[in-house]
Amino acid sequence: MGHLAVRPEAFSSSRSVRSAERLEPLLERLDALLDLQPDDLLVQLGTAWPRCTLALADLVPLRYQILVVDPAPERLEPFVGTAKLRVAAMDALDFCAFPMQYDRILLEDTFLAGDGWWELVSQLLDRLNDGGRLLIVESEVPVTARMEQVARALERDGLEVKRDGANVGKRHVDLVLASKGDAPAP
Repeated sequence: MGHLAVRPEAFSSSRSVRSAERLEPLLERLDALLDLQPDDLLVQLGTAWPRCTLALADLVPLRYQILVVDPAPERLEPFVGTAKLRVAAMDALDFCAFPMQYDRILLEDTFLAGDGWWELVSQLLDRLNDGGRLLIVESEVPVTARMEQVARALERDGLEVKRDGANVGKRHVDLVLASKGDAPAP
């Protein structure tokens, strides 16, 4: 594992550096819960925590690029040109139509705001390899109070679920981890 730090030189102002330092508890939880291994394929749906994504890309020497998916091209701009990341501007359900399997999926809770959230989660679970992990993270501006409902639904579907969280500044960020197959939740 690499050093758990968001690189201050990646940000232009002292305010940005302070903001990056506040993200370290969240980054530490993401790192521990995802438990990334060098051969893992990681996809991230949503761009709510771009500094954490960039730090995760530096943290573990992944063999493959992290795929960042978001329906809004402008939200993908901070990631364009980053060698360790590949971006795709598309809807999450359209993304699920591609017949690829992943080891780790990082899902922003904004994708769970609509009525069809379980269809998306089910399709993502179908794309998750045995031993894989789906980590749902609350966005910087929470749009849903659905995390408890999602955790219960995942448990009913036979997945091992762990509730966790991190404090970012004065705010608590909810995390829900679902482990598929033989990967116990940490």
